[in-house]
Amino acid sequence: MRILETRRTAIATAALVAAVAAAAGTTGAAAAGGKPFDLTTAKGGNGGQAHGYGKIAFSGPKKVKVTGRINDMCPGDGYGAYIEFKVNFVGGGYGTTVRSDEKKCKARNGVGYSFTKSFPRKVKSVGVTVIELDRATGGTRVGDAARVLVRR
Repeated sequence: MRILETRRTAIATAALVAAVAAAAGTTGAAAAGGKPFDLTTAKGGNGGQAHGYGKIAFSGPKKVKVTGRINDMCPGDGYGAYIEFKVNFVGGGYGTTVRSDEKKCKARNGVGYSFTKSFPRKVKSVGVTVIELDRATGGTRVGDAARVLVRR
């Protein structure tokens, strides 16, 4: 009889922990540091590439933590690599922020970033876009891009 009660307690505890995690809007991946992404653009135009990688943690229904690196993989063309984060809200709408490596090949491993953002609305997903720029007549143009959508 004692063994049966212990097993019931363990099952009830596991169910309670799962319910609390679901109510808080966290998942196993978020609890373990976030959901990873790793994007590299193609070598188009001037042969330059951009590489962006990191993790996105949905640390609450209205809060996102992002960490990682963006790297302008050179030939030293003088242009940078950019990573855009588009935070999509439940019911529509979004917010964006951009990080960049404009070190002109001086940052061998790229540039690190880490930020936490809180929003007044529930977060549905985060779109990540890595972009490298190419030389063009009169300035620059968007070269290659790589995208991924990271869902809660």
